[in-house]
Amino acid sequence: MRISILVLAYNIKNLVAECLLSLNRQVQVPEGCFEVIFVDDGSDDGTQERITALDLDYSLKYVYKTPDASKCRSAARNLGVSQAGGNILLFLDGDQVVERDFIYQHWKVHQLCGEPVVVMGLRDFLAEDNRLPFSQVEDSNRSSLILERRDPRLPVIQRFSENAGNIENIWALLYSCNFSVPRVNYEEAGGFDEDFIEWGLEDCELGYRLYQQGAKFILNTQCVVLHQYHPTTYDEKKYLGWFTNLELFKHKHPTLEVELQSILGDWFDPARRKPWKDAFIRYELAVRSVKGLYNQMNSLYNVAMIHDDSAPVEEWLSRITRALESHNVLVLDYSRSDLHLLIQLVPRSYDLLYYRQPSAERVIDVMQSVAVNLSGL
Repeated sequence: MRISILVLAYNIKNLVAECLLSLNRQVQVPEGCFEVIFVDDGSDDGTQERITALDLDYSLKYVYKTPDASKCRSAARNLGVSQAGGNILLFLDGDQVVERDFIYQHWKVHQLCGEPVVVMGLRDFLAEDNRLPFSQVEDSNRSSLILERRDPRLPVIQRFSENAGNIENIWALLYSCNFSVPRVNYEEAGGFDEDFIEWGLEDCELGYRLYQQGAKFILNTQCVVLHQYHPTTYDEKKYLGWFTNLELFKHKHPTLEVELQSILGDWFDPARRKPWKDAFIRYELAVRSVKGLYNQMNSLYNVAMIHDDSAPVEEWLSRITRALESHNVLVLDYSRSDLHLLIQLVPRSYDLLYYRQPSAERVIDVMQSVAVNLSGL
């Protein structure tokens, strides 16, 4: 396996320098297993000179995209892919920084699954109060970095348990700042659609095409990138760009689940600006309702309680899969295995709730929210 990391940036030379420096000294992956393709999307701020001066311990290829009338992130990313030599493509935005195990957290999921998967990570946001550049913060002190906010997708996943595979619209949570995909799947899907010129949704639209082709998605919550603080604005212009891309999305894919993304306008529209979490949960519930899925209030859940000294993970996955043919299932996982990743691949006709290392209080809350069959699996 060889991973090509695609980094995209435009006129943020100092931020992208920190991004590239953070990819130094990656751990737990074979030597030479990755390359970095940096796509400069028409910068004129001295970006090339800045990164040329960096001391990097990996292979970096610089690709400059000349600005033109069709300038868009999709075209820049596709250009980067055309220059990549890896069989796994890992997308990373140039204003992010990463931990030492960033590549490993993607690599291990692709190795573990034994089948093509789309691996998604999270993105937390660093606060302005962090005075030192990330490259000057010792590894042992990184846990003390001040966050402005966590990834807003995390509470959405937790609302439907900790099993991202339980989200009907998981493709709509695919963000280009931190995800990886086998190159063959990317190419079969056609790559990023370069018709999406405006701001937003080009990554989700690729996710939707991958989803339609039968791709399976895994969220690895241990794979987190950090968005470096820099002033940003969200205004009417960005909303109109998002809305334009949404209309294009609906035109290209005239399906109900795509149409219902309009619900997310409650957050994107500056005039409404309701919480994104609430908007996405309503979107998810609307799709479930229309599809007639999971009447949770009136259905029993069989319980699987898993410990390290119980059955092997493979046997538990088999039991859970069989149970899901006719029942909802609730999994309480106290093991130190990779079940939290593999559970997301389990095919299901019923609801599959999963909690990893839940506290006693959490278990009580779950038991009170659903009806359970205490006979277990």
